[in-house]
Amino acid sequence: MLSSETLERVPDFRAALAETRRVVRNGGRHIFTLPVVWTRTTEARARTGGDGEIIHLMPALYHGRGSGAYRFIPVGVDWLTFNDFGRDIVDYVREAGFEPEVYAGSDDRTGG
Repeated sequence: MLSSETLERVPDFRAALAETRRVVRNGGRHIFTLPVVWTRTTEARARTGGDGEIIHLMPALYHGRGSGAYRFIPVGVDWLTFNDFGRDIVDYVREAGFEPEVYAGSDDRTGG
């Protein structure tokens, strides 16, 4: 299974990881990318309430459309970021039943 830059847009990323683990066959892998600031821990930016309304815990952060010429591509609205991931994402992935392997660019581990 492959996903890219999506987990931060899921209100309950732990449930998403658990469901991904459930559907990945034995011996299979979930390869994914996401933004991580390695100098901090994961923080929720928003969550959903009982009736599905969005509750902002921090100022809303939307991204996805991109910049430059990409901003003119009609892809709808940008996507809300529910989570800012930190170094503990590795623990969450492990708790979901995966054996995490981390590949980060040289600047990614310092948050710079």
